[in-house]
Amino acid sequence: MRVVLVVDSIENLNEKVNMLENHFGTNLCFVVKANLAPIFKTYGYPISAVYAEKAARIVHLTLARLDVEDTIICYASLQLSNRLLDGLTARLGDGNKIINFMPRYNYFERMCNVPYNAYVKTIFKAKDSLASPKLQFLPAGCVEELLQSHLANRMFEMNPKFVYSVEVEDKATNASLKVRPKFNKYAIIPIIVLLTALALFIMSLAFWGARYLNIFIFVVVCILDVLLTIIFQFKNYFDERFLK
Repeated sequence: MRVVLVVDSIENLNEKVNMLENHFGTNLCFVVKANLAPIFKTYGYPISAVYAEKAARIVHLTLARLDVEDTIICYASLQLSNRLLDGLTARLGDGNKIINFMPRYNYFERMCNVPYNAYVKTIFKAKDSLASPKLQFLPAGCVEELLQSHLANRMFEMNPKFVYSVEVEDKATNASLKVRPKFNKYAIIPIIVLLTALALFIMSLAFWGARYLNIFIFVVVCILDVLLTIIFQFKNYFDERFLK
């Protein structure tokens, strides 16, 4: 069995590596974030690959040059514990099922996940599994199939008979399982559009008064701007989950 550790954090790194080795052996493959590579080298672990943004692509290329085998993908930013890894080990069984760890989403997150998954289904003809990308077991056969397309496809919803989903009770671990999208520079585009539309609307009121057509155009532009904002947020969240 191979463990791919995506090093996106160096907090308690030695402790996490020891836990992974104690549970799954020493066949670890380190894919390190570029800005952490100089510090990571001081730990003495071998670097298999370095990524800048698209971790999924680099992990894909790294696995593509290695022998295919059962694989665990784990992110160092996850708050690992022996209890969590014991749960994974206990569910491995014959190793024929994908094992996902499903965060407990709050009410607001569940409400947002509905339109988000509608967006994903519209674009990619498949739903996001909403499982955490930070810890997952992939059987060798699944790894082989994914390497023929893209490793990021591991996050799409699959036939339930091939997947075992685990819910995590611990609050700290549950929080670290979730993906928190970072600010995207393109998110300012809808803000610029809204401010421009508002300025033009105020100018139209000053020159032509509150005409029906002016108000109608402004309302339509605002609605389209809100939709654009939502789409940007969904895309940002998708990219963070699947690619980064």
